[in-house]
Amino acid sequence: MPLLIWDDCFNVGISEYDNEHKHLFSMLNKTYDAFVSGSIHKELEALLRELIDFSVSHFEIEERWMAANMYSGLLEHKREHQRFTTKICVLHKSMIDGNNVNVLELLQLLETWFVNHILVSDTEYVFSISDITH
Repeated sequence: MPLLIWDDCFNVGISEYDNEHKHLFSMLNKTYDAFVSGSIHKELEALLRELIDFSVSHFEIEERWMAANMYSGLLEHKREHQRFTTKICVLHKSMIDGNNVNVLELLQLLETWFVNHILVSDTEYVFSISDITH
C-alpha cells in the first residue's frame, strides 16, 4: 500500500513537471514498501542515491524554466531545493559512514516536503508566471 497516492490536486499544469513529481512519489512509495517489507536496509542506499540524482536533475530543469520566465521567487525556490538536497545528502552520507538512519523520520521528511513543496511552492510559481503571461 503506498504512503502517498497521486491526486490531481498535485498537478501544477506543466506535464513534464507533473510526470517528474509522480516519479518522486513513486520513489517515496518504493522506500516505504521496502521499509514495510523489512528489506529497507538493503535498498535504502540505492533509493537515496536515486532520489538525490533525480531531485537534482529535476530541480535544475525547474530552476532554468523559472529563470527563463523571470520568476521573482526564483532565489527562495532555489534555497528550498538546496535545503532539501542538503538534508538528503547528509542522511545518505551518514548511512554510507555506517550510521543508522531513522527510516520513519526520512519517510516523514520526504512525504511532508513533497506535498508542501508541490502544493505550495511549485503551484505558486506556475500561477505567478501564468498571471504574468496572460
